[in-house]
Order: sequence, then structure tokens, then C-alpha cells
Amino acid sequence: MSMKKGFCIRCITKDAKHRIFTVNSEAEKCYCPRCMKEYTPKEAIGHFNHYLAYLTNQADMTLQIARRPDVSYQKYAEVLEYDNDYVPALLGRISSLIYQSTLRHSRFDDALLLIDLDIDRFHLVSSRAIFINFLKSANEMATSYEERIYRRLTFKGYFYDVDCVRLYLQRLLEVTRFKAHVKKELEDLNEKETSDLIASQIEQFRKYLHNNLVTISGIQYQFDAIEKDKTPSIKSIEGKIHTGVERFTPKTLNETDKKHHVIKDVVFKSNKTAYHVINLGLGFAMGIGTLGLILVVLSLFMIGKPLFLPLLIIGLSFNFIGLVFLLVQFILRRKIKKSRY
Repeated sequence: MSMKKGFCIRCITKDAKHRIFTVNSEAEKCYCPRCMKEYTPKEAIGHFNHYLAYLTNQADMTLQIARRPDVSYQKYAEVLEYDNDYVPALLGRISSLIYQSTLRHSRFDDALLLIDLDIDRFHLVSSRAIFINFLKSANEMATSYEERIYRRLTFKGYFYDVDCVRLYLQRLLEVTRFKAHVKKELEDLNEKETSDLIASQIEQFRKYLHNNLVTISGIQYQFDAIEKDKTPSIKSIEGKIHTGVERFTPKTLNETDKKHHVIKDVVFKSNKTAYHVINLGLGFAMGIGTLGLILVVLSLFMIGKPLFLPLLIIGLSFNFIGLVFLLVQFILRRKIKKSRY
């Protein structure tokens, strides 16, 4: 006897969990225990898989389009409550975690722990393609993170102060460790072209570790060693240099400093507008489209009367707006389908 989960599409309930029931996949028929709707096991199991895919797609859109990793992380966790082996949600949760990285607190080491936790599942033949896609995307996230924090901590290539130097080196080491792990996984999956590309990126990062890092005031620092807690130690280089940066806005990492501008912590900004479009767009499109259709129908009963033209114009306008919102939703969903992570 092989027991799996099924999903009832007939039950009327606000909580979708009530629609889920256990199915004997070897039986000829099965019934929803709530409404007694009859299914074949294949149908019920198929509905459940479709429901998981729908929930995961909603989480994907929240992450990739709206950039709300905290919200998407919870959405992926909800999917995993139904099926803790569902690879798209497992990988989506890791992506959400990476996007929660800030300037002062990165999540790359945590992401590595989650990857290693379920690595056997990711290497299954059925999961290889999606895992490879995730690894490539995760590498791009790491590169984007490094570039963003560098711009945040420097002005025309010079660091604001020694604290910025230390923080950048620490984050650079974390990103390098992450990329090295991604490279190894891609090598194991015979993705040589991408692994070679990442290898060249890692080499560039490691070379930069040994460059002289200069603050705006002209003091030079250099990476010295990695401490036991994986943090970098630095040493100062004798002699100041002229940076030629006389005009700049002093910034600091010290959040209690009221004399200088504090460097913002957020690295991956959210897109609240897109978030609202995702959550309300489809319902809004259907609602305003239906209202427009009603107005057009009413206008037909007003032919020859003063209200005919205004009702027709407003109705057609509402229909046009509804179609635009439906098109936006279609484009967003197509974008997610082509590149999940």
C-alpha cells in the first residue's frame, strides 16, 4: 500500500489544509472525507501536486518580482509543511534566505548549511535541472551582493573608514566561501563551463584580498589573516597617499553617530509596488473587467438616450484597464516560469 496526499477541488473552505486528504495510490477509487467527492487516486494526487506548484509560484513571484524575501520565505515554509521533500520550495527558501542578507548581517553561511542539509535530494536525477538553475542564480546573487556593498562602503573607490574596510573584507570572504561551494557542486554535476567562470571570479576576489585598501583620508590597509572565528584581521601600511577626494559626504557604520550619515543596512531593496500588483492585480483585473462588461451591457439598453455614450465609454475604459492588468499578470508569471530563481 502506497499512501500519498490528495487534494479536493470541490470543498468550500477558507483553509486549504482542509482540502488535503490521504490517498491509497494503489486503490481504484478514493473519496474526500470532507465532502465525499469521488476521485481516482491519480486525479486527487495530481490536484495536490498542482496546488503545491501554485503555492510555490506565488512564493516565486513574491521573491523575484516584488523582492520581499521575508514574505516569500514564509510562503515556501508553508509549502514545505505539506511536503517537506518538495525541491522547488526547498531551493526557493534558500534563495529567500540569501536575499535577506544585509550589509551588517549576511546569510551566505546559513544558506550553505541549508544546501548541505538536503544535498542528497538536490542531486537526484529528477531535481538536477532545477538545482543547477538554482546554483547559477545563487552565484549571481552573491556577485550582486558583493558589488552592492562595495558601492555602499566606498566613495570613488576609497573606503569611508577602517570599519568599512574590515566589514568589506569579512563579507568578501563569506561570498568567496559561498562561491567555492557553488563551484564544487556544479563540478559534481558536470557543469564545467559555469564552474570555470565561477573559478575565475573566485580568483579575482582572492587577488583583491591582497590589494592595498585605502580610506578617503589616505590611510592604507591590507588583509593579514583569517581569525579562528572566520573574521579577517588587517594591518596598516606605512605612508599616506593623496586620494584627491576633497569633497564627499562623511558616512559611518556606527548607527549611534549623530554627526555623520549612517550607511544604510538594506542591500536588496524590496519593490512594494510590484508586491501589490502581484497580490491584488489579478483580482482587480477581473473585478474592473466585470464591472466594465456590466456597464457596456447597460449602455446597450440606453441606445438613443443621453446615458448611452457615457456608460459605453466608461465600460470600455474599465475593460481596457482590466485587460492591461491581466497582461501584466501574464508577463510576470511567464517571467517566473522561465527563470524560477
